Amino acid sequence: MALPGIFPGVKYQHFLLHDGGIVDNFPTTIAQQRYPNHKIIGVALNKPETHSEPKNLISTLTTTFEIMM
Repeated sequence: MALPGIFPGVKYQHFLLHDGGIVDNFPTTIAQQRYPNHKIIGVALNKPETHSEPKNLISTLTTTFEIMM
């Protein structure tokens, strides 16, 4: 976990990479797009909860803390 807001994003090619767990802690979108006719099986080790796009440093750190718990 990269703790966004504490550690800056990393530049890679033309992208700025951040920890994606804040916005989408259980990402399946790419698998659904690439394999639309397949079932996706995954294990979520925390309570199912969706997080909205962080609006500021406080909301980012609060969401990070909730995910860690």
